[in-house]
Formats: sequence, structure tokens, C-alpha cells
Amino acid sequence: EITTRQGERLTCPVSSTGGSPDEFEVVGSIPLPPGLALSETTGCITGTALAEGSFAATIRARNAGGTAEAVFRVAVLPLDPEVAYVPQPAQYRVLQPVKLEPVLNAGPVSEFSLSHTSPPLPVGLALDAVTGVISGVAKQPTHTDTYTICARNRAATVLAPVVISVLPLA
Repeated sequence: EITTRQGERLTCPVSSTGGSPDEFEVVGSIPLPPGLALSETTGCITGTALAEGSFAATIRARNAGGTAEAVFRVAVLPLDPEVAYVPQPAQYRVLQPVKLEPVLNAGPVSEFSLSHTSPPLPVGLALDAVTGVISGVAKQPTHTDTYTICARNRAATVLAPVVISVLPLA
């Protein structure tokens, strides 16, 4: 199995035994991943994978001696997530509603969590594990602190710092 990432260039020659094939083709109902193509004359699979997932395409090779088939397996991983919280620092007052949304710049995120090394969020605020939104109503003042959010997908876990302070009522 070959592993690549969405958006990365892939060049993968097909090897054979028992003579050099004259012709190659993808057969069956499962195609190559979108963005990849098979050269009918060289058997080389090239391109840039556009969709994540696991793919198994059957490649047929022919020459004067006959026909052979093999399954080409490729796993296409998503891009690493890139996550940022803005503004930095995020400053709120006690009893002020908070809604701090992440900005996603690259790969998808399947889960958000507060890092085990991060201090807990200010009392009254919570992190949504699906959307990454930090929201709620801050209940008490806090000093400016940096909280570390983990953003995960199949390919990687990245850390996104977010600086929050909660000021007393005016």
C-alpha cells in the first residue's frame, strides 16, 4: 500500500515480472483516486490526489505473452489541520457572552480538545469538541492566560494556542 496526502504529487511506477507489458489499464468498478492517472504505455501512476480515503484499483497489464492483474492500494490522508483563534488576546468581561471561533486554514478537523498540559478554561466557558468554538458566559475574572487547543484529523494533531483574559465588571 502506498500512502500519500491530499495535494501532494505522486509518481509511482508499476513493476512487472515475466516480460515487459505493452499496455496498462484500470479495470473493474473501482477507479484510481481522483487526481491520479495511469499511463497506458508505461504503467506509471502520477498526479495529485484530490480526495482523502482508501482506494484499491485493479491494474491490468498486457503483452504478447498474456495478461496479468494486480491491485494498486493507496491511502490518501487529509492535509494537516491549521487552526488559529482570533483575536489574540481575546479579552472579555465577567458576565459577557463569549463566542470565540477557530479559523481553519487547511485540512479538516474531526475533533477538538483542550490539551492535558493546558490550564482549564475560565469558569463558565466550554470548548465544543466538534466545532472548536469556545463559548459561554465567563463567571469570574482571570489573569491573561494561554490555553492550548488540540485539533485532530486522521493525519495529525496540531496545537493551537488561544490567549484569553476575563476582566472584572466595569
